[in-house]
Amino acid sequence: MLGLAHRLDPVSISDDDYARVVIAQRFAEAASLDPSGTSWLPLPFWLTGAAMRLFGASLLVARWVQVATSVGAALLLFGAARRLGCGRWFAVASALLTALLPTLRPLQLATVPEYWTAALATYGLSTLVVRPSEPDTSTSHESIFGALALAAATLCRYEIWPLAGGFAIACLTWRDIGRRGAALLACAGMLAWCAHGWWAHGSPFFFIARVAHYKAALDGGTASWGEALLGYPVALLTREPEVTAACLAAVAWGAFRGRVALLPPLALGLAVLIWGDVRGGTPTHHPERALLTYWMLAVPLSLATLTRLAGRWGRRETAALVLGAALVATGTYWLRARREPTYYVERHDEQAIGTLVARQLAPSERVTLATDDYGYLAIQAAAGHPDRFVIADHHDPRAQRITASPVSHAFAVARASGTPYLVIPVCWDLDQVETLTHSADFRLVRLKSP
Repeated sequence: MLGLAHRLDPVSISDDDYARVVIAQRFAEAASLDPSGTSWLPLPFWLTGAAMRLFGASLLVARWVQVATSVGAALLLFGAARRLGCGRWFAVASALLTALLPTLRPLQLATVPEYWTAALATYGLSTLVVRPSEPDTSTSHESIFGALALAAATLCRYEIWPLAGGFAIACLTWRDIGRRGAALLACAGMLAWCAHGWWAHGSPFFFIARVAHYKAALDGGTASWGEALLGYPVALLTREPEVTAACLAAVAWGAFRGRVALLPPLALGLAVLIWGDVRGGTPTHHPERALLTYWMLAVPLSLATLTRLAGRWGRRETAALVLGAALVATGTYWLRARREPTYYVERHDEQAIGTLVARQLAPSERVTLATDDYGYLAIQAAAGHPDRFVIADHHDPRAQRITASPVSHAFAVARASGTPYLVIPVCWDLDQVETLTHSADFRLVRLKSP
């Protein structure tokens, strides 16, 4: 299944994918409350790390965990579509169409939590919608489940925080005690993480400064105010134009009738993203990944409107509408597929040499990794036991630059750390090493005795 999916889409989006696997592998070996020790939220590492403790701390296990969570996300999207007014088959179609969107599709296999996190948030927000046929006790119980979903999502990705805050504000406008309890529950994850930040880092909002510092070091703060203000709105309109156009048409037909409670959280979420972009505290790459919840809600809202129209029109009119929408979507999808694709990082050769290291050496044997970029993360993830590796250069833009040549620096690090083995690029032609194995771009070598 993973092999087939890999032929259709990349299974890695950026080097963050491999960094997350490495952190989960470390959690599997030694559990901790804050596995990353940085600004990354902990729940994805708890989940993947727990699976690794049971089935082995390998990159393959991490990817199977991602497949399982994507299946769970499909069930959540089906439930959200039902709450938003879709019939049973339209709800199935909504979950399938969402999974096929080009921006969302690769995130179902890559070892990042955005897809299933957005599905949790989508289901949570959908419980704000009250259907006329439902008794108050039913909607109160549903809001508790929605709050639990949002609380879990807030421990995965920061862009869910304003959505959960908007959910809580909406729940507090109700007199029902269950809804008010849901408001507190939805914010529990955020409050707990802020308390952890105050206790462990001296500030409840430590993560904002860390992300802004890293982004400033990476790009030097070159984005203009105009780019920052328009970045997320433009991405929302252009990254999935078919879905956006369908949702706007649905809104024109009254899709938000009875669903007004969704608007404040969504508006608050977008406003916070824009503010964060202006402040330099938003993601450093692929900003559209912070907007998945919006598209996950847009699909069922559009189909719910189609359901209502189908009830008013005859079969021929409905079939013509569906066929026309399908033709338009297919045409725009075909045109969009010929544009410059989004850049994804696929570390095939780094994974290959990492697998060879795992086969050739015992887990206790230490290895120095010398790579030209963040590829060392993929080597660590593929080899497992990441703590046995010594990194010659972390390529952190916040750190002082290394002035020595890469070759001399790598050998100095290996000798200083007492590691007899190195992974180096094949282009390094050296006499003082013995090659044990190699991939297309890297060699595993052993230092010769002086």
